[in-house]
Amino acid sequence: MDEAAYARLETADASLNEAPSKGEVGQFAATANIANVVIGAGVLALPFAYARSGTAGGPFLVLFSGVLNIFTMHLLSKAGRRISGDRANFHAIAGATLPKSLWWLVDGIVCVMMLGLAASYVIVFGNLCSVATSAMLDGAPGAVKAIFGSRESWVTVAILVVAPMAYQKSLDLLKYTSTLGLVFMLYVAALVAAGWADKASVAPCLDDAEEPEAHCGGAVKPLVLNLGTLEAVALSTFSYTAQTQVPDVANALRDYTQARMDACIVASVAICGALYCLIGHAGFETFGQAVNSDLLESYHASPEISVARFAISFVVAFSYPLMCMPFRNSSRSLLENQTRWPRVAAYVAEHPNRYHYAASSFFIAFTYVVALFVTDLGVILSLIGATAATAIAYIIPCTAYVKTFADDPSTARTRLLAKVVGAYGVVVMPFCVASTFIKT
Repeated sequence: MDEAAYARLETADASLNEAPSKGEVGQFAATANIANVVIGAGVLALPFAYARSGTAGGPFLVLFSGVLNIFTMHLLSKAGRRISGDRANFHAIAGATLPKSLWWLVDGIVCVMMLGLAASYVIVFGNLCSVATSAMLDGAPGAVKAIFGSRESWVTVAILVVAPMAYQKSLDLLKYTSTLGLVFMLYVAALVAAGWADKASVAPCLDDAEEPEAHCGGAVKPLVLNLGTLEAVALSTFSYTAQTQVPDVANALRDYTQARMDACIVASVAICGALYCLIGHAGFETFGQAVNSDLLESYHASPEISVARFAISFVVAFSYPLMCMPFRNSSRSLLENQTRWPRVAAYVAEHPNRYHYAASSFFIAFTYVVALFVTDLGVILSLIGATAATAIAYIIPCTAYVKTFADDPSTARTRLLAKVVGAYGVVVMPFCVASTFIKT
C-alpha cells in the first residue's frame, strides 16, 4: 500500500463515524452513552458464561474483564486526546499508531464483528420467536405448527423484516432502539431475578422437569476450570467491548478532563457489571449448567417470558441494520485502499451506489445462511469475543497508548501495564477460539 493511500486511510474516518457534538454532553449523559453501547444481546449469554466458570468464577470474570476494560478505555481516551484532541476517533487512533503494514486491521475487525453481531441478532430472533410461538400453538394443526413454530421460518421472517432497512443509507431513527433495548434488558433482569428468588412467580423450569429440583435439574458448581472456561473468558470480554465509541464520548464530554472522563468510564462499566452479575448469577442459580446459551430459551412458557422473548426479538431486529452500515464503510475502505487488485479498487470508488447494494446484499445473505445453520448463540458471541472484541478491547488500545507515550517517562508504569494487558490479549486469543470448537 503506497504512502498516499495510507494517508487517505488515516484521514477518511469522518465517513465511518458521525462527528460528535464537541463538549456538549454532561457526565451523566456520557456515562449513559457508554453503558448503552456496552449492554446488548450478549447479556443473555452471561448465565451460560457462569455455567462455564462457576458461582465464584463467574463474578471473578465479570470483575476481571470490567477492570481490564476500564483500564484500556482510559488508555484509549488519553491516547486519543494526545493524537487528535477533541476530534479523535478509534480508526484514526489505530491508523496513527499501528504499523503501516497493518493498515487493513481495524477495517477487517469491524467487518468481522459486524457480520458476527448481525448473525447473532438473527439467531436470537429465530430462536426466541420459534420458542414463543411453539408454546402458543399447542392445539394448532400440525401444518400450522410446522410453519409458525419452525426456527427456520422465523429466521426467514427476520431477514425479510430487516433487509429493507439494511439497504437504507440513513438509519438515524433506528439509533433510538438502543434506549428501548436498555429498557427491555432491565425488564429481563427483573424477570430473571424474580425467577431465582421465587420460582413460583415465573415458573422457570421446563414442562418436562417433573417435580423440578433446585436449579431446574442443572448442577451448580462454585468453580469450573477447564477448556470451556476460556469460552466464558471470551463472553466476558465481548460483554464490555465499547472501545470504538470511547473517543467519540470523550470528544462530546463538556469541560473535559481526564478525571471526568475516567469517572464516566468507571461508572458505566460498574453499572453494566452489576447488571451482568445479577443476570448471570440469577440465571445460573435457576438453571445450573443446564442453562441455554440464550437465557430466555431456557424458561418455561409464560406470558411474562413471552413478552420478554418478543421484546428482545424486536430490539435485535431493529438493531441489525445498524451493523450493516459500518460493514459497508469498512469493506469499501479495504477494497479502495488495497493495491493487489487495482481494477476492483477503481470500480468500488467509481460506483459507490452499486457497491452499496452489493455489499448490503452480501451482508444480508451471509448472516441469513449463518443463522440458518448455527443455532447456538454462544458459539457466535464466543468467537466474536475471542477475536474482534479481544483486539478492540485490549490489543489495539494498549498498542496505541504505548506508542503514543513512548517518549514520556512519567507514563513508564502505565506503559508497562499496557504491554502486559496487550500481551494477555494476544496470548489468550487463540486459546479462546479453540475453546469455542472443543467442547468439554
